[in-house]
Amino acid sequence: MSVTVETPIRLNKKLRALFREFQRLSSASTNPLTKRFLDKVKSFLR
Repeated sequence: MSVTVETPIRLNKKLRALFREFQRLSSASTNPLTKRFLDKVKSFLR
């Protein structure tokens, strides 16, 4: 099984607002891998 993730590169105002709302509503409980990744980056930079 494979998953293809496509990242949009050109966002209009509405899409940009929707992505910001999605980011605001997301948390470590909905995106646990993001938190771990950011923790690794932070520890690397120390």
